[in-house]
Amino acid sequence: MADAKWVSRQGLAAAGVVTGRQGVVPWTYYDTNDIANGNSSTTQEFFINEKGSQGEAITNLENKNILQSGKQMYLSAVDLDLWNNAGLVAGSLADLQKIVGVKSSYKFEVNGKVMLQGGLSDLCGGSLYGFGTPGTYNQYAASRRVVRTALDGAILIPTATTFTFTVTWAAAPNPAVAVTMRINFRGQLVRLGTQ
Repeated sequence: MADAKWVSRQGLAAAGVVTGRQGVVPWTYYDTNDIANGNSSTTQEFFINEKGSQGEAITNLENKNILQSGKQMYLSAVDLDLWNNAGLVAGSLADLQKIVGVKSSYKFEVNGKVMLQGGLSDLCGGSLYGFGTPGTYNQYAASRRVVRTALDGAILIPTATTFTFTVTWAAAPNPAVAVTMRINFRGQLVRLGTQ
């Protein structure tokens, strides 16, 4: 079994050339969790869901914390989406700031090896920005920040290898209205030649 590793830009470009593999496609894996009003948890685990009876509403990952056998991914970006289904809510910017504030962090591990970690605000460009009426959810959006190595490459997630993505807060975020968080893994999905 291959190990997770950093891959340079050149290595990533080479992976896009089909040589004995069935296919290389741009791909995004995502997983979604809700942070409810009254939340008392200081951690959230992502990619612990698998698509099933709800289709792809929550996640498009076939198996919990693992890529399906015969698939590997070159992960070149990680980002965060935040929204709420209640529409415009006064004071909601404060809720979002609790979630992505300076006392929040994330850690991405592959097979127990830490591959990426930092502040949660890194995954939305370092801050939230807005327009229109201040303090309402739908007036604010997360910008995109591509998380890369110094070589501007990617992280190889090998086939059938366990990975975890954990978000941690110093104090439990307790939004006035439930907030939905989605973590997106963007990169190239490789279906190996045996599949």
